[in-house]
Amino acid sequence: MVKRIIIFYLLSFIISFTGMAQKKDVQKLEKEGYAKLRKNDYSGARDLFFQAIKISPDKAELYYDVACSYALEGKIKKTLEWIKKSFEHDFNNYTHILYKDPDMQKIRKFPEFKKTISSLLDNKIEEYLKYIEQNPANTEYYFEIARIYAVQREKEKALKYLKTAYEKGYNDFFNIFYDPDFEELRGTKQFEKIIDDAFQKNYGWKGTVEQKIWGLMNVWAEAKFNFAFFDQVPELNWDKKVKEYIPEVINSKNMQEYYLLLQELVSNLRDGHTGISFPRELYKNLDIPPVEIEFIENRFIIVRTGENEEIKKQNVYPGLEILSIDNTPVSYTHLTLPTN
Repeated sequence: MVKRIIIFYLLSFIISFTGMAQKKDVQKLEKEGYAKLRKNDYSGARDLFFQAIKISPDKAELYYDVACSYALEGKIKKTLEWIKKSFEHDFNNYTHILYKDPDMQKIRKFPEFKKTISSLLDNKIEEYLKYIEQNPANTEYYFEIARIYAVQREKEKALKYLKTAYEKGYNDFFNIFYDPDFEELRGTKQFEKIIDDAFQKNYGWKGTVEQKIWGLMNVWAEAKFNFAFFDQVPELNWDKKVKEYIPEVINSKNMQEYYLLLQELVSNLRDGHTGISFPRELYKNLDIPPVEIEFIENRFIIVRTGENEEIKKQNVYPGLEILSIDNTPVSYTHLTLPTN
């Protein structure tokens, strides 16, 4: 049994090492191929891309690279032939190929280019619709259909499938704001409402104990593994401090009190670039006076004010020192100034 285990791990290591070596070989061939494209050596570039395809036949981008070499020569039929091959291997950088890739500039003027890409995208939609019939719970299929309609500038259909994706549980709220395929939709009221409603459904304030603890644990983990200056607060036991806040966050009466507690907790890190931001719905309850404050010689000094009636009425002007906040004296004892 021991020998079998050793052989198994040895084979796994060999396979992993071989895969890494092949990946490096493909990257090297691609890089050399791109260099030849820039020198207008299209045939030489293709030879390198063909070699890369032999090593990694499932990589869609390699087929697209070949298509680019033909496109730069203005060879429309060959270009479309290899674009089709790239789609067969799941190429999905739709906006790049249709609108942005300069390598395709020469052939975009041909009617058959747009017709072919449109047909390929329609086929993709049909493919995803079949997947949905087989597995309606897979929300990515709805999202992918939305992407294609967005690229085709079919706004209503794109929004319909995007809304369906999020209603059925799709929960990627990061890439949606960077995906170039949704560039035309971002900023529209319908798009923002779909994303905002879905985010509120998934992460909106419910005030449950589970949600409060989950938020606290996220704060703990972010600082624990990403905060780089624990050496500047040697007296702080972060794990112990977070533990102390568990009963407090559980007993918080509302969202504002909860977030204030998280801010208070994070202030123990004593880092001006690390903090907790209020969610958008809390800002409407905040009164933020138009004043700018600087810490000068162990004092909080107002250095700039805005121009409004309340500032004038309260007689607030640059040069004043802040001595207390809500009748609580300002304390400087916890502040540590740099020594160099």
